[in-house]
Amino acid sequence: MNKRGQVTAFVVLGVIVVALVLLLLYTKTSMFVFTPSTEDLNQVMSEIRKEIISCIGEVGDEPIRRIALQGGYLSTPEETYRLYDDTTISYLCYNMENDPKCRNRMLRKPDMESQLDEAIDFGLSTCIDIQKYKKLGSFEITTPSDWEIETTINPESTIVTITYPLTISSEKSEQKLSAETFSKVFNYPLGELYKVSQDIIEMETTYGEFDQLPYMLGYHGMYRIEKLRPYPDKIYKLYKEDSNYIFQFAVQGEAL
Repeated sequence: MNKRGQVTAFVVLGVIVVALVLLLLYTKTSMFVFTPSTEDLNQVMSEIRKEIISCIGEVGDEPIRRIALQGGYLSTPEETYRLYDDTTISYLCYNMENDPKCRNRMLRKPDMESQLDEAIDFGLSTCIDIQKYKKLGSFEITTPSDWEIETTINPESTIVTITYPLTISSEKSEQKLSAETFSKVFNYPLGELYKVSQDIIEMETTYGEFDQLPYMLGYHGMYRIEKLRPYPDKIYKLYKEDSNYIFQFAVQGEAL
């Protein structure tokens, strides 16, 4: 009888262990054992928001840096740039024959914003996968077929905002949660350095020369401006105090 009782105890214990293992596996593959609560939906929405913002940061950083290194243009067609230190630096002022002044190649902030919109839009599809969150529980995620992107260049930062209305709704109740926009702030002074570049271009188009020392003193060292002279052109490299972000552009010269 004792042996039979021991066997029965072991069988019961085995059944309990198997049940616990199955329960553990289930809870690992499913976030919600019961009907998801508002708190549960908020948790999933928070994870989705983190992923989208992280994706914006991942694909947005490179073009925001590159557009400044290339003088405000991501695309640099032939004869629109000077190759210097293995970088295509756009001419923002074209040479005028027999004239020390140059012709302004208009660079508008909305044009830069539009270029960044396109570059970031292209990259987002590589790192946003909302539907995978459906595997986490008994709820539905609805999204539009595409998102809209708006890049805003401010003096001290560039903000990328995605309009992508999505709704998480429970399959077992009427609970739902919605979000429409997701934004990432890049703390680069693109707007400020763009303004400095336009001040320089104004002097180059009016007088054919720009003296950086009085300008830097006038701003109490807030900006540092380097002027290089790879024949026959000029290259301006612009920095803001306490930042390693660089905006550079070229002024086309006339070869003798």
